[in-house]
Amino acid sequence: MTAYISSSPDEVTQPASTSQNVTYSISEELPVFNNEEEIPVFEDEEISATYLEEQFIASIDVVDSNNSSTPTCSSNATTNHQDVPIRIIKVHRSLTREDMLQIFSDPSILNASLHAVIINQLGHQEVGEGTGVLREVFSLFWKESYESYMLGESERVPYIRHDFNRAKWEDVGRILVKGYSECLYFPYRLSKVFLIACLFGESNVTSQMLLDSFKHYLSHSEASIADACLNNSIQCEDDELLEFLSAFDCKRRITENSLIDIVTWLPIKK
Repeated sequence: MTAYISSSPDEVTQPASTSQNVTYSISEELPVFNNEEEIPVFEDEEISATYLEEQFIASIDVVDSNNSSTPTCSSNATTNHQDVPIRIIKVHRSLTREDMLQIFSDPSILNASLHAVIINQLGHQEVGEGTGVLREVFSLFWKESYESYMLGESERVPYIRHDFNRAKWEDVGRILVKGYSECLYFPYRLSKVFLIACLFGESNVTSQMLLDSFKHYLSHSEASIADACLNNSIQCEDDELLEFLSAFDCKRRITENSLIDIVTWLPIKK
């Protein structure tokens, strides 16, 4: 049914041709919108997950725009899929990490649309196809990578291995980018400080960000000791404190006045 705006700004009426005129009162003012881009505001120097996600997508577009021969990786439904080659990747469930690193050693894979096939322990292809299977492949890879290439508890931090060179880490980077651009999969357990340093540069990592991320890196009991140090609620001679500092090879002299400085210094040293 068509409605018309009457001369009164507070009333809306139906057309006169209807059998009965009904007047609707508008009790609230219509919201006012502006087209100006909102500037993100961060409280306590924390970067929101949404803003990180937007910046991650933007960083992918920037990298792709620097290479005119490389189509932009995007999950946008308007992408012309006819121009994107399809590549079928076969991954063994028991060798997901090794298979994925081998597959993504080819940089051109970022330009292809992926269809994943999982091979079970008996050598047979598992039932299933589509985005769900591809997401499972990325999930399996990151679960194995958390244990093999990273350290930490609730947040995991990549560490340097003598048998894992720069080329291998570039393969991991392609897996990270492709997982997000192809099926919106992102390894949420990666250290937030590590991601901020990669996306925005180390100069944008504040001491508070580093300390918060460090406490997520620690076990629950270790994080409790760190909090006790920051609150000056633990004795310098406490055995658990000495064991905690020894685990990080801390040789600094411990006093009540230096506890906070020591705990703040540990994540930088680590």
